[in-house]
Amino acid sequence: MRKRSLALLAFCSFLVLSVCEPTLLYGRDYPAEFERGKTALETGRIDEALSIFSQLISADPQAQYYYYRGLALGAKAKDSQAIEDLNKAISLDPKQAIYYFRRGIALLRNGMPQEAVDDFTKAVDLEPEQSQVLGYRARALFKLNRMQQALQDLARSIQLNPNNGALYALRGDILSASGDHANAVRDYDRAIQLRPNDPTVYNNRGIAFANLGRTREALEDLNTAMDLATVMPLPSQGPSSSGSHW
Repeated sequence: MRKRSLALLAFCSFLVLSVCEPTLLYGRDYPAEFERGKTALETGRIDEALSIFSQLISADPQAQYYYYRGLALGAKAKDSQAIEDLNKAISLDPKQAIYYFRRGIALLRNGMPQEAVDDFTKAVDLEPEQSQVLGYRARALFKLNRMQQALQDLARSIQLNPNNGALYALRGDILSASGDHANAVRDYDRAIQLRPNDPTVYNNRGIAFANLGRTREALEDLNTAMDLATVMPLPSQGPSSSGSHW
């Protein structure tokens, strides 16, 4: 009888500990570990972030942990594995527009523009006023040679975010590819106002000038592009995880 009482007491103590300490991960706090993983990701410590999110998934497989591990895998250019984690995040929480958006980016980088368009469209359906999603859908549509649809998305995206130089640069690329070099130059002009140190925009405006027969301006832009390309720093590899999730 005494043994039975001791066993019952031990079991009750286990229950009390389980109720009182639901957020421990191998002796650590889940929310604190999650924040530590996001900080590691944001500051470019990708392997550390992967380790933290993998431990969290093993202990408590939540959608947000798969999502952030997917971001970390994407930062290491492991897009196929990133897509798998984002698939899991979406299956656990299918109402998060950001999950579809990030999977769309991975699909686009993985050479699957139509699948990317589908995901960006789902993200737009869930959150219609996201300029960044519309911009990426335009990029995917451009890859599919669906120029008019891409231009429609960019017009809406620019209306929502008129100070994003990358949107004007992309629209310039689409217009130039469509043979409308004069309007492409106008968009490149605006892009350069907003991104004066971007060598790609100068290069592409130079090509548009060349197609218009404006040789002197073309050479000036191409020379500027080469000069900027020698001094531009490499972009950070860690995706932002603070502030707005967009």
